[in-house]
Amino acid sequence: MYRGHLEMLHEDLKRRFHDILSAVVPNWVTDPFASDQDAELHLQEELVDLQSNDELKLRLGYAAF
Repeated sequence: MYRGHLEMLHEDLKRRFHDILSAVVPNWVTDPFASDQDAELHLQEELVDLQSNDELKLRLGYAAF
């Protein structure tokens, strides 16, 4: 009884949100402070600056980036 309802719900959600499920999310969106080897040198330097900025860490509430 419940299984059939859950399977129908699952299929309905897959149909409604197929575009979201198939979307490609760039790495910098899910982990903005991750090092990307493909980034240009100046972007890598800016990333290091952001990762080591203690003022931003305190203001944004991140203990460790």
